[in-house]
Amino acid sequence: MLPFHRMSRGAPGGRVQRTVFGLSAIAAMASLGIFGAFAVTENACAGATQLVLVAEVDAAGHATLRLRDGTQVVTVRGGVYSIVVRDRSSRQNFHLKGPDPSLDRKTGVKFVGTVKWQVSLAVGLYRYYSDRNPATRRSFRVIR
Repeated sequence: MLPFHRMSRGAPGGRVQRTVFGLSAIAAMASLGIFGAFAVTENACAGATQLVLVAEVDAAGHATLRLRDGTQVVTVRGGVYSIVVRDRSSRQNFHLKGPDPSLDRKTGVKFVGTVKWQVSLAVGLYRYYSDRNPATRRSFRVIR
């Protein structure tokens, strides 16, 4: 990048030339990590307000959906949620369906492990269950 030159008055009777590097200075500050502190602060604030739900399916196919504190989800407000799914069975899965056909998320039946989904929950009735044990179907409602 070419520097930007600016002339200014120095001591009486003389001129001093100052060079302002503009974006070059900002790039140097970024490479030194000076702006990194601001990004960490912003991410920490965003994480503090993130809504998290914990889903689980056991070997018998019983699916649960809880808040972080362990409270069963019955009603939640609409918004973007992070859903942590703990699938503990190689014969069952966790399946979440929303009122909008575009929300249809599930783990594989043979999958065992933890996954994290980002979902936008809009007003309506949501159902969750294991595909191999639909008799344990449960639901929750999203309100404004």
